[in-house]
Amino acid sequence: MKILLVTIAVLAVIALAGCGFKNGSNSHDAPTGRLVRFEFSEHGTMAQPNKFYRLKLDTANHVWLMVHTDKLEVDSTVLTEVERMIVEQGIYKYEEHYEPKMEVMDGEGWAFGATYDNGERLSSSGDNAWPQNFSILNICHYLDSVMAAGGDRIVRGDSITYDYDF
Repeated sequence: MKILLVTIAVLAVIALAGCGFKNGSNSHDAPTGRLVRFEFSEHGTMAQPNKFYRLKLDTANHVWLMVHTDKLEVDSTVLTEVERMIVEQGIYKYEEHYEPKMEVMDGEGWAFGATYDNGERLSSSGDNAWPQNFSILNICHYLDSVMAAGGDRIVRGDSITYDYDF
């Protein structure tokens, strides 16, 4: 009976450990450049993403925020704040990819990318798995609040174009 209980306990720990924790090892150091582009999306089983965020410095030094299909020109302090959050919240430490150890036939995925003026790039993604501290959602909430404050300066769109160049 004792062997059976220990076996059940071990199997339970293995099953829980396989549900959404990281695969591989981290290779990212804190970025040293200035953030020039941030992107995050979450996808379900639909063609369009559930969430889509892009923040980009263009060649004319304008900073553009895109939340789902809406676009807004914002102050460069928004880019600086997102840069700070990536470091302070440890987002730069995210693994390259997360996936569950068990096969999942449905669910959702996500992708994050950041580009810096010195050529540094961060990227991370997941399929039905996330970092234990998925603090990137704090950036999403911040960007939602920036967009909400945009008022009549918001340009409303009707579709998301992934390679759209502001």
